[in-house]
Amino acid sequence: MQKGLPDALDLMVICAEAGLSLDATLNRISHELEASWPELAEEFGITAAELTFLPDRRQAFDNLNARTNMASIRGVVNTLLQTAKFGTPLAHSLRVLAAEFRDARMIRAEEKAARLPALLTVPLILFILPTLFIVLLGPAALGIIDTFSGNHGGPKKVTVVVHDGAQGDEAPDQIQITEVHVQDKPDKPSAEALPPASVTPAATQGVVGQPMPVSVDARTLDQGSKLFVTIVPVGTPDMPDDPVLLSQTSEPVVVAQMQVTVVPKQAGQNEIRLYALPPFGSPVIAARSYLQVSGPAVGPPPQ
Repeated sequence: MQKGLPDALDLMVICAEAGLSLDATLNRISHELEASWPELAEEFGITAAELTFLPDRRQAFDNLNARTNMASIRGVVNTLLQTAKFGTPLAHSLRVLAAEFRDARMIRAEEKAARLPALLTVPLILFILPTLFIVLLGPAALGIIDTFSGNHGGPKKVTVVVHDGAQGDEAPDQIQITEVHVQDKPDKPSAEALPPASVTPAATQGVVGQPMPVSVDARTLDQGSKLFVTIVPVGTPDMPDDPVLLSQTSEPVVVAQMQVTVVPKQAGQNEIRLYALPPFGSPVIAARSYLQVSGPAVGPPPQ
């Protein structure tokens, strides 16, 4: 009824300007609004019927106020009573009321629209924000948990059970339980702290210019490093000036465990070195061994 009242007032303005009386106007709008606003049409129809047989016309309008109990209907009734009492133009008064009711209806719609952000706050907090936090912070939280939950290089406790058989068949076995802290072994050693390897010459003494077989065992080294075996005099600096020249003047190690051949070039105390060249970084001596080299043998002059 509140929504249909401006349309009813527009019809009353049209009927009043057409010259219809108030009773005829109410009958007309009750028939016109029956399809769109049946409740309001019924109230106006009852009021039009009461105006025809009640001795006091004011009583019919009071009954309309009592049945509807609406402030807008009371405003229309007061306007109609004042028009009948003072003779003011009915069409102009109803047109003003219709404009006011339409403005009030627009204000109520704007109020509902203004309340939507406040009403959406609770669903936003309960459903949207937790999902957003899970998507944004979930991977970071999982990474932090993986970082701090793993035992990276920390000591582990291992239980060792030792059975000592007693002398004789009647004495039961004695069980001794000890706990040993074992350091975790890293999966892949870094280039800065390579685990020990071995280079073993076939003999402890050699001769200048004669090949010397050397056994290389580098299975514990990082497989990403390039390995070279070279022989240099004792006292040669560990770090070569040119890593490329080192690789060219040394014997490469193709597999982790193999035998290579080196040729001593200077007599005296020499050193066999196994260099590991990581993909990024400087060469590192992974293993070394010593070899005593003598000068070449001088034979008798030819006859």
